[in-house]
Amino acid sequence: MKSSVSAVLDPRIWLLALGTFAIGTDVFVISGILPEIATSLHVDLNGAGQIVTAYALTYALIEVVPSVRTVLRA
Repeated sequence: MKSSVSAVLDPRIWLLALGTFAIGTDVFVISGILPEIATSLHVDLNGAGQIVTAYALTYALIEVVPSVRTVLRA
């Protein structure tokens, strides 16, 4: 017995998936252009890596607040 279930996803799920994909791929883009970032900032490669790491950690820590507010509103 076969049953076909047609599940339509909420458009917000697609938006969330697209946002997650965009944020996830930027990490790989940054690693490819890290030497150019180091050159343009006049720092060595390690310094540019630390700048990118500081940005990523700051973003991760600050993003908690809007996430919690969104969950509490739901």
